[in-house]
Amino acid sequence: MLWAAGFEPVRITLAWILAFLGTHPEVKQLVQQEVEALATRFCADKWDSSSSDAIWEAIRSM
Repeated sequence: MLWAAGFEPVRITLAWILAFLGTHPEVKQLVQQEVEALATRFCADKWDSSSSDAIWEAIRSM
């Protein structure tokens, strides 16, 4: 039961972040640009598979 102690605060924080980004598209755009820059820099060779592309597109469409 100890492992579940951090679940609720994490869930609430993620829900708040998603709600904030949903209501502030300008901030969402800045975060998206930063994540894409980091992904390009650190994971350039890992984005070549079709499954990675499908996952990335699913996340972007949220």
